[in-house]
Amino acid sequence: FQIEIIMYIKNIPELKTYVEIILKQKSHLVFPTNENLSRLESIRNSNVIFRIFHKMEEGSMRGVTFIFIRLCIGVGILTLPYYMRVFGGLLGGLIFLLAAYVNYLMYAYLIEVGNKTGLQDYIILTKRFTPVIIQKLFKFTYLFDLTSTVFFTQIIVFNMFQYLLSFTNLPPDDWYEDKELLKFKTYYGPVFLMRFIYNIVSVLLLLPFLFKPDLGALKTLNNNFLLVLIFLCSFIFIEMGFFKKNLQKMDNFSVDYLVTKPTPEWLGSFFGVMLAFYAQQYFFSIRKELMHPTTKRLKKTSFLAMTLLFVLFLLVGNI
Repeated sequence: FQIEIIMYIKNIPELKTYVEIILKQKSHLVFPTNENLSRLESIRNSNVIFRIFHKMEEGSMRGVTFIFIRLCIGVGILTLPYYMRVFGGLLGGLIFLLAAYVNYLMYAYLIEVGNKTGLQDYIILTKRFTPVIIQKLFKFTYLFDLTSTVFFTQIIVFNMFQYLLSFTNLPPDDWYEDKELLKFKTYYGPVFLMRFIYNIVSVLLLLPFLFKPDLGALKTLNNNFLLVLIFLCSFIFIEMGFFKKNLQKMDNFSVDYLVTKPTPEWLGSFFGVMLAFYAQQYFFSIRKELMHPTTKRLKKTSFLAMTLLFVLFLLVGNI
């Protein structure tokens, strides 16, 4: 709303003073100061090594790229090896590359539309440019986008909690459906009660973070979430050799390094990979973090984020 007002009255001389007052309140979110512009110019004129490794200032492209990457990374990263197995090594890598490129095009489209219309809010853009039926569908999908990472993380963490209990031999035998595979009876009374208590406690702990008004307030939660994912990926990587050694003893063990036989799983897996690069619901919050959000800098930030995510996901997918 603030930006719409600015776009409407910025050319009216009598209101110029009021516009300047508004811009000064959040100058780093709209236009950088002369000092910051000079700093940006000196960075552009520096060598590549300095541009990559110099100290990150508030609103720097590297810092915002890292935020972008962190918000894209969800629990879906743990499913990437499965998708790579579905497609095969070479085709899987190409699918990952295609997903990164398509997502970059979507972010580039948001950048163009946002900058040309002056609308810097995902919900307002949806209301302005989509039919009513799409808006109704959007309300559901947008809520799901915002909450899915949290709830999927809860499920994974709870499963890890159950497995840790199994290693301590605390749960009695009647809790298991298959003790050898560490498979619990999901709806068995004590197990169901344990899951219920876990969900209530975790939601109560997360509520203060979920009701924060801006992206900055969620950084701590996202950092902790990223640390959990790093721990999980490291744990899986360490176990990889043991799993491979045991799997190779099985008669039906095989690895498709090029392309697998086409199956209906290909379609669902493609959209699963697409979602691994998806953070559209957070894009305009990310945009506000960038000190000088020109079209060129925003597209460059999006391109860097998608490229680094592609490399990371390719490595994880091949674990």
